[in-house]
Amino acid sequence: QNHRGIAEVLLYLGQTAQKQGDFVQAEATFQEGLALARQCREAGLISDFLSDLGALTWRRGDYVKAEEYLKEGLRLARQIEDRTNICIALRILGSIASRQGDYGRSEVFLQEALNLAQQIGDREQTCAVLTNLGVTLGEQGHHSQAEEYLKDGLELARQLGKRDLICALLVNLGEAEFAQENYTQAKAFFQDGLELARQIGHREWISVLSVNLGLAIRKQGDYGAAELHLQEALRLAQQLSIPQITANALYEYGNLYLDRQQLEAAESAFHEMLAVTPENGQDLITLARYGIARTIAAKGDVSKAQRLGETSVVMLEAMGHRSSKEARDWLNYITSRAGGGYEEQ
Repeated sequence: QNHRGIAEVLLYLGQTAQKQGDFVQAEATFQEGLALARQCREAGLISDFLSDLGALTWRRGDYVKAEEYLKEGLRLARQIEDRTNICIALRILGSIASRQGDYGRSEVFLQEALNLAQQIGDREQTCAVLTNLGVTLGEQGHHSQAEEYLKDGLELARQLGKRDLICALLVNLGEAEFAQENYTQAKAFFQDGLELARQIGHREWISVLSVNLGLAIRKQGDYGAAELHLQEALRLAQQLSIPQITANALYEYGNLYLDRQQLEAAESAFHEMLAVTPENGQDLITLARYGIARTIAAKGDVSKAQRLGETSVVMLEAMGHRSSKEARDWLNYITSRAGGGYEEQ
């Protein structure tokens, strides 16, 4: 009985550390609690710890370990009919599949999670799954469908007063608007989200929103202001050790340097992005290589850029990534210009 009580306290302490962005402390606490829960064979608690460890290791970029925790947790949660933990495991497995470029598998996980969350009337999980579905659809370029899920999620998050979820939804609504070239509306979503993230001191969302606001401002041509936002985003992402956000910030740095014709700095940013991206983060790896190809083209080595670019474009198209059309248009352009010089568009 005493072991169970201690494990419950450790679960709470780990969750608190995770919310504060102290992922190292959170992981150590969860591991200690999981060992205790296994000792006293508390299936429900084991399932709770596996869900939290899966979520944490996913955010820290260890997709393989995250899948191990989540799949074990999912099996156990199904055995004891713990529908909340089934839902959490499916939701995060959906996000991992999306990052690996397997959008079909991602949607299967997420639709099951959504149906389950709605069946049990868990509005917070419903909101979180709607967010992830919006992300997966947005990654494939299905922006209007993504917006429907995200707007439903935002309405629900506001009813619940869940400010961290509101931040997540504002990020993704901004991305949907940005992808449709509605830059002013996108910027408004990002600014609202960033203001809220600062109010609640949520460093992860401050970092994500700073990347996106930097991107929106760069598109409007204010490179200096864009760089200030990217500096903050990168500093926070590195402090938090969240490789996905670090990689996204470096990608936007690379794009900013390309716009400024600072080609060595651009190439360095894309290579650093490649170095920090988790080994099966296929979407980010491919975008980094696409960035390197664009830099090589801007330096004038068009044939080498074509070879590297072709591989990246084919990969983006194979996974149905939203950047595939932009990348294909760029490749067609440099191919048509292969006889002469090239200037970054």
